[in-house]
Amino acid sequence: MVASIKVECSNEERYSILAALRLEDKVADGYLEKRVENHPGLGNRLPEGTVSQIVRYIVKHNNWMLVKAHQYMALDGRIFGGPDPKYIRLNDVVLVQLTP
Repeated sequence: MVASIKVECSNEERYSILAALRLEDKVADGYLEKRVENHPGLGNRLPEGTVSQIVRYIVKHNNWMLVKAHQYMALDGRIFGGPDPKYIRLNDVVLVQLTP
């Protein structure tokens, strides 16, 4: 296994890269699989029924995680607060959130 290089990116850079990847198009084309984990029970921080979600986009032919993001889903199914990319992997480079 080849070691990856981690590169810190600003929020603006991460969101720009995430948009450029057009992940939902790649899911529709069958190249990626979208896996969503629900984490209910946020307490009083958000409206009742809101679910925290971790979304992973996996390359189907090799089970390789391309993106891991966080978002919130309201009780009515509306997504907000994301997707916030926490991990984006491009070949052997991993883009991570810039630390203050």
